[in-house]
Amino acid sequence: MAENDKSTACQRLLTRTGDSESTLNMTITGGQPLPTEPNKYDPSYDGHPLEVVTRPDGSVIERDERNYATVPMTNDGSKAESTQETSRSVVVTRPNGTQVSVSSSAAIPNDPMTFAQLEFLATTEGLEIR
Repeated sequence: MAENDKSTACQRLLTRTGDSESTLNMTITGGQPLPTEPNKYDPSYDGHPLEVVTRPDGSVIERDERNYATVPMTNDGSKAESTQETSRSVVVTRPNGTQVSVSSSAAIPNDPMTFAQLEFLATTEGLEIR
């Protein structure tokens, strides 16, 4: 939990499945409004999130995936190699304002966790700020 912040908790873990390695991030935040589904025909829509689903209990699930490159900083001026990465995320916002964000990122050729695995974690009962 951030210092003096009683509405957010977060955790970062390194995960391994077989030979694949990824980073798992989980954040729980209180007091968040329910997101609305983006208008996919609006010219400002950039394609993210990939999917928005409203569950029968009123919770909203957002699923997204992004591919990007990272370049490490060097202090000695040497040329740093860029790394291609993929990140998947699932964000669940409940009607009571609790938002659970779970993401997994991995450098190619590794794979991040699947949407099903991330959603399983994000929808676990009892994840909330009290």
